[in-house]
Amino acid sequence: SGPDPSSAYLLIRKVGTDAALAIDSDGEKRMISREFVLKHWGGTVSWLCPQDSDHPVLRKGMTTPAVLALQRTLNGIGYMVDPTGIYDQTTIQEVARFQKDFGLSPDGIAGPVTRSLLFQMVKEDELH
Repeated sequence: SGPDPSSAYLLIRKVGTDAALAIDSDGEKRMISREFVLKHWGGTVSWLCPQDSDHPVLRKGMTTPAVLALQRTLNGIGYMVDPTGIYDQTTIQEVARFQKDFGLSPDGIAGPVTRSLLFQMVKEDELH
């Protein structure tokens, strides 16, 4: 089961292996399946997330606070990388694995779409 079809906005608050806790446009908490996320990504549901306009694309060799935040987010959802702030080979591999797991092109580059989906998956307590 998924959210009410009349809900146009979802904020993913917590992710599990097969489902996620989402907040819909009415502020209601709902469990949604991984399949729902994949089916509606870029389609009928708007996914809300901020973007770091200084670094919209993160790639090999970069050393920025945004890389460290990316690594911490990956770790928080089960993709293990050392939080060094350096976009190294392990970060590339884990970003590519995340992309493959969620139906994105697994190039290992954290562009706006990948970063948006990752942001959706931070734990609820990390948002406060």
